[in-house]
Amino acid sequence: MTNKLLVIKWGTIGLVAAASLTEFMSGHGRVSWGVGYWLVVGAALWGASAGHRMRRRAQSLIRKMTEKDLPAARIARFRDGASVMSIIAAFGIAYLGVVIRFILHGTRWQVMPFYLLGLVLLFLWGPGEFRQLAAESNA
Repeated sequence: MTNKLLVIKWGTIGLVAAASLTEFMSGHGRVSWGVGYWLVVGAALWGASAGHRMRRRAQSLIRKMTEKDLPAARIARFRDGASVMSIIAAFGIAYLGVVIRFILHGTRWQVMPFYLLGLVLLFLWGPGEFRQLAAESNA
């Protein structure tokens, strides 16, 4: 399943990169710092925080599961589920940049932080981290 997760991870990275490249073909937006923009910023910060909290909780649960000697298949399913949730949280932050650009008609420099944060989190929150954690706990 980890290979499928890597394909999903790199696919979402490709989607974020493609979305950021479409910025160069889009028209000029308007610089409005209205309520909608700040709601999206708050949602992005909450999403990053929730993703981080979820990952920490999943890591501690994986450690507990390996200490209890639960079946490896069950641990692998939980680990893969946590990886998918991490990928979704990181992609959601990048997607909020699309919301600002195309729904709220923001400018390019207003959305680039969302794309960059989403890409950074996609690179950091990959399925490999949970896999290494399980291997370290078994050793």
